[in-house]
Amino acid sequence: MKDGKLKRVFLMGILIGLFVLACDDEDSPTIDDVQLHQSLTTGTWRVTYFFDEKDETTDFDGFVFVFNDNGTAIATKNSTPAYGSWSIEKSSDGTVKLILYFGSVVPLDELDEDWKVLENLSTKITMDNVSNSGTGDIENLTLEKN
Repeated sequence: MKDGKLKRVFLMGILIGLFVLACDDEDSPTIDDVQLHQSLTTGTWRVTYFFDEKDETTDFDGFVFVFNDNGTAIATKNSTPAYGSWSIEKSSDGTVKLILYFGSVVPLDELDEDWKVLENLSTKITMDNVSNSGTGDIENLTLEKN
């Protein structure tokens, strides 16, 4: 192989590597835990998608969620409140989790997880969680601002 052709192949490899790295960054956006806290504590929220082996979104129809700055959460349906808690945890690898707990109140108990935040927009938060059932199934949760 001639020297010039070898250089072009080498440079092409570098460019492909940079492209792959750039795509990985877009697929895994960095979640800002401070921004997540600010988003959650502003306004009210609703579940617009919940998947646990099947789509169970309708189980949460009518619930309105409030996330207070002090870590308390209130889910209200038909003027009946259910009280819970929430917190944000950021691990050393940069993963941000939203930890929700509503105790044994059905169906809110389904949300009692450490949710990995995949997307945090001011009006939409998308998360997933590896199921505790031992199957490795992925649960999905999306909250959207009312």
